[in-house]
Amino acid sequence: MTTGNSTSYTVTVTPSGGFSSDVTLSISGLPSGASADFTPNPITGGSGSSTLLVNSGSAAPGTYTLTITGSAIGGAITHTTTVTLTITAPSAGDFSISASPATVVTRTNSTALYTVSVTPSGGFSGNVTLSVSGVPGGASASFSPNPIAGGSSTLSVSTGNAALGNYTLTITGTSGVLSHSTSVSLKIH
Repeated sequence: MTTGNSTSYTVTVTPSGGFSSDVTLSISGLPSGASADFTPNPITGGSGSSTLLVNSGSAAPGTYTLTITGSAIGGAITHTTTVTLTITAPSAGDFSISASPATVVTRTNSTALYTVSVTPSGGFSGNVTLSVSGVPGGASASFSPNPIAGGSSTLSVSTGNAALGNYTLTITGTSGVLSHSTSVSLKIH
């Protein structure tokens, strides 16, 4: 299971030789930050099952051996069994970024429009902040909306009094430590 989630185990007590005392369950080996609860506890009459619910909480990812102990008659009788708990880090996922059209041909004192698309993957659900570099002097650029959590944003480039020429605009999407870029062309003539 991933950090912050829960998993369950079934603990079964099987009597022998006429045993009929209540069995109290306990657990050891839980990683720091995790918690556990048995339902029911104790198992009455010396026979039956209990559900062990383990919540990983803030426990570090890893594989842990949990020891379940059943005690009866004030601890005079004890038996143990073990289970393995594996905790994995949650997938932060990732995203990709693309833009279209690949090239816009325009004039000075005009506006070039591009559609910037952010596609999440692997469960990614963060906000992606967009920026652009390579905008020529005298021009300006803006995104609407910005940031985005997947979907598309419109990049508007106002050419203003920028010099005629061919320009490469690099569009970058950033979310935490994740950063991806794509490039488009702007031709002002």
